[in-house]
Amino acid sequence: MVELVSGSLGSPVVATRSSGPRNGLCSGVSASESLRTRSPNKSGSLSSPVVATRSSGPRNGLCSGVSASESLRTGSPNKSGSLGSPVVAARSGGPRNGRGSGLSASESLRAGSPNKSGSLGSPVVAARSSGPRNGLCSGVSASESLRTGSPNKSGSLGSPVVATRSSGPRNGLCSGVSASEGLRTGSPNKSGSLSSPVVATRSSGPRNGLCSGVSASEGLRTGSPN
Repeated sequence: MVELVSGSLGSPVVATRSSGPRNGLCSGVSASESLRTRSPNKSGSLSSPVVATRSSGPRNGLCSGVSASESLRTGSPNKSGSLGSPVVAARSGGPRNGRGSGLSASESLRAGSPNKSGSLGSPVVAARSSGPRNGLCSGVSASESLRTGSPNKSGSLGSPVVATRSSGPRNGLCSGVSASEGLRTGSPNKSGSLSSPVVATRSSGPRNGLCSGVSASEGLRTGSPN
């Protein structure tokens, strides 16, 4: 595989972007650009199939300013969205990895390898309006739907769970679980920690770790402790 500095992906790629470079320091690539390549492109070096559309900014590095719609399918690591398996994503702004602040608009992901801003051991599909998916993970808001088989600091899941709650975290000190909460589980639940299937929707509060500020609707299916 070719290691990618700014969007390195493993094989043929098709991309359209309105601005931002494809290579080197790569400033000033403008207007519509459609690419299909098998060789490294520093700002989009690809060794595997990818499809992407973005209006501005780079795909990797510190990756600030990724805006407009972006859809990716790749089988190799991408620093700004490192994925071990095929992924499809659309987001309006912010990077997909690193500290991962500023994830906004709709984001849909399917991956089989860790993603610092949403580390997943299994396929996942998610849409969220803002905030990162991992790390300290403050400010995860809007609707978020996840399906995964590996730990996710902000919602570590080992198997199927379904839960609905309006506020407060599901683990840790977990004070302030309020409003409607529907749980189905066979193991202790500190503030919703489940080793059996559960279905939940909550409007606010974190899913794991320090993780304060998980808000809006969230639907999870998992079978391991959280």
